[in-house]
Amino acid sequence: MLIAGTQITMADGSTKNVEDVQENDILKGYDSNNDDTTVTVQRRILGGCNQYRFINSRIKITSEQLVLVQIQINRGSAFPPATYEKLLDVKNLQVGDNLVKSDGTTETVTSITTVDGPNPTLNFEIDGNELYIVEGVVVQS
Repeated sequence: MLIAGTQITMADGSTKNVEDVQENDILKGYDSNNDDTTVTVQRRILGGCNQYRFINSRIKITSEQLVLVQIQINRGSAFPPATYEKLLDVKNLQVGDNLVKSDGTTETVTSITTVDGPNPTLNFEIDGNELYIVEGVVVQS
């Protein structure tokens, strides 16, 4: 779930606060093989939380939300490292992890702060692959 004020990237590249996104809005989606992926909001899901994570002093997101990260595996000195993308619960995210950005590059997590207190939240039921862009990084609905 996302906290009010969080920026969502629309299909045309503009952004909206999460609370201003409506049913049938078209969001910028993510597919590592297609730069023009879009997803459509089918339903808004309202909720609330008593705690969220503030990542890199910008991204306000609940610990249950899934984010796309890039994992690197070292395969020994004879082989170059292998990388792959994986969905990870924010509660398992650590400083040093690499968030996948909308253009396929990564943003290193430099800070994670836990913020207590009641907050309204919003998420979406969307069509397609369920990956969309929040504050420049890829999340799953």
